[in-house]
Amino acid sequence: MLYYLVAEFSHKIYEKGLTIGNGGNVSVRSGEYMRITPKKLGFKTLGDVTPYEIIRVPIDDPRHPKASSESFMHAEIYKRTERKAIIHAHPPIACSRLHKGESFKVPDYEGKYHEVPVVPYYPPGSLELAKAVAEAMDEKGVVLMLYHGVVTAGENLREALIKLELVELGARV
Repeated sequence: MLYYLVAEFSHKIYEKGLTIGNGGNVSVRSGEYMRITPKKLGFKTLGDVTPYEIIRVPIDDPRHPKASSESFMHAEIYKRTERKAIIHAHPPIACSRLHKGESFKVPDYEGKYHEVPVVPYYPPGSLELAKAVAEAMDEKGVVLMLYHGVVTAGENLREALIKLELVELGARV
């Protein structure tokens, strides 16, 4: 079931244009494990991921040769929060503004705009990035990564997806 859910939401973020190519990753927590999208899809996109390609890894030791290169970031967030779902994506307008060094506010469910944490650049997949994002993750469940992208976390993948959509909306305004 969880394998299908991760694949389904991978397709959704790709189809909504919230990431392009093989960029981004999706995970859900289940006890001491997470299900996460695979790394290096080659010419496949997140829209092509199948449930059979989703990887189950322990949160305490997310090293797996086929797991996303950002599995450490997902694991660090799960270790430090009660969140159950994470999406990392590269929404085009938000990323464009982050690459220009521009800050922007993100709306919440009620339409109020808020500042959200922005972490400095660290190499993708690095433990430094994983720790910086996990430390910056607050109750809003949104972190912007300079020159990289966005991470959203929630009680479920639908909540994480809505937060990602709100980030892109905030970047447009």
